[in-house]
Amino acid sequence: MTVTLQQVEYKYKELDELMLALKRFIVSFVYTNEDLASKFDRIRSNQQSTLDLMVNQASKSMKVDVGDEKLSDLDVATTKFTPHELVRRATAKKLARKLLQKYHPDKPDTANSDMFNLVRRASVEGDVELINLYLHKEGFEANSLDSVYASIASRVDRLKGSPLMVCARMFTAQSQDTLSHTHSVLDKLIWVSSPFKENT
Repeated sequence: MTVTLQQVEYKYKELDELMLALKRFIVSFVYTNEDLASKFDRIRSNQQSTLDLMVNQASKSMKVDVGDEKLSDLDVATTKFTPHELVRRATAKKLARKLLQKYHPDKPDTANSDMFNLVRRASVEGDVELINLYLHKEGFEANSLDSVYASIASRVDRLKGSPLMVCARMFTAQSQDTLSHTHSVLDKLIWVSSPFKENT
């Protein structure tokens, strides 16, 4: 199957809309409930501890540059930190260099601060697909459109099936079970995200 740039853009738009819906749910529902906000912050703390442990372990054998970024709400809601995720973020930063150089505000002919900020955010968040999409648009060497499309489709599928996305859909549908279901999901995510859980 040969995918067009337009199809990749459409699929990425679907992913972006899902991420925005999840972000709205977190801000409009989770953070407005003190108990839910506390649980969400505990998950963030667990994930930050896991990330710190992984970086410390990896730095014993190789240099790992993950930067000093704090975990975003979407990181907390959708990311399990694995060596794969660290590599993904490092890859995004590397791929973004050509675009960041082109769009840099100091470049007289090609400066574009909006695009510069978009690509910079994508590189920090490890959004390899968005960076590849813009590399294609600018005529730079990038992964094949088929590969980029498949990767975006996989992210869409995972996000649609994620427990917090289910909560977000319940919230949008104004389900009376949203609060209890979100408590249950966050309790499970606290346990799953704990870097120090005991084997049971």
